[in-house]
Amino acid sequence: MTIGIDASRAFRSEKTGTEWYSWHVIRSLAEHMGSSEDNLLLYTSSPIQSNDAVFLKNENVIVRTLAWPLKQFWTHGRLSLEMLIRPPDVLFIPAHSIPLIHPKRTIVTIHDVGFLRYPECYSKKDLASLRFSTAYAMRHAAAIITISEFSKKEIIASYHIDPSRIHVVGLGCDQDRYYPRDANEIRHVLEKYQLSQPYIISIGRIDARKSTSSVVRCFEYMRMNGYSGALLLVGPIGFDGNETKSLIESSPVRDHIIHAGWAPEHDKIALLCGADAMLFLSRYEGFGLPVIEAQSCGVPVICSEAEALVEIAGGAALYCDPDDLKTCALNVARAVSDPVLRAKLREAGFANAKRYTWQQTAKMTSSILRSRFP
Repeated sequence: MTIGIDASRAFRSEKTGTEWYSWHVIRSLAEHMGSSEDNLLLYTSSPIQSNDAVFLKNENVIVRTLAWPLKQFWTHGRLSLEMLIRPPDVLFIPAHSIPLIHPKRTIVTIHDVGFLRYPECYSKKDLASLRFSTAYAMRHAAAIITISEFSKKEIIASYHIDPSRIHVVGLGCDQDRYYPRDANEIRHVLEKYQLSQPYIISIGRIDARKSTSSVVRCFEYMRMNGYSGALLLVGPIGFDGNETKSLIESSPVRDHIIHAGWAPEHDKIALLCGADAMLFLSRYEGFGLPVIEAQSCGVPVICSEAEALVEIAGGAALYCDPDDLKTCALNVARAVSDPVLRAKLREAGFANAKRYTWQQTAKMTSSILRSRFP
């Protein structure tokens, strides 16, 4: 069997959620091929430059770079042409957009439908693209993978499709990388970011959906009530993030707020490990992988009551309404200052994080890719 995969996102130098998902699933599928007769055929829009993709040397992995003169429409144009000429036995699309021409056995991952719930967080162009590509995938994909029971429920409610077509496959945490680091490694990275301990960390795009403004206001409340550390924000500015950026710049505690922007994975892990706690107040998530990554690093997590976060974090986090700043701040203070609670959250976090591995994600995905659909 030849399994074709849209790998156009997987080898970008600056990866965020869907890029890391693509990379890890491809890596795990390549490393655990079920049969020597199977091949992974990776379609890319440009030559792969990634130095850490050693798994591409697997003889069962074939990379096909599909050149395209335009900056846009690679999926619907060039990948469609490839599907017309040389279709694989099954095509897997890790993120939303399937080509207009595609094999009957095309499987797509729809991570969430946040663009329907928070359209203001997207440009008109991106919103139009997501609306079209997701609706098209819903009509034409043989099966749909999504990343949580919450996202499955949202997809059914939004597109009224048969629940049997949707398969829930959770994300994974790379526990070979996400684990507690020693003080020297942490200190070296902190120096790079001109940061000293203590600090609270928040990871994610700076926008309304991630509720970064609530994180900032919660931190202000903490500073007014005795917390002596800083707030570290790790993530790029989102489409609607300028208002939050202005809030940060005008904050009375702005000198204690550091925006690191996008950070390489090694830096992000060390920054996580050095934090007193992680504050993740996102209003809408399909999964919330930073929560699991923090737990795998032994960092206490305080997060919003968003349904997907409660689903994946279970009893290993403290929860609050992102608009209830006092409760959020008190939860952070408890996680930082109460050694018994801190130890409990740490051990519960380790146990919870072990439920999510990329190997398991790839195994479940592989089973779906090899299934026959009506």
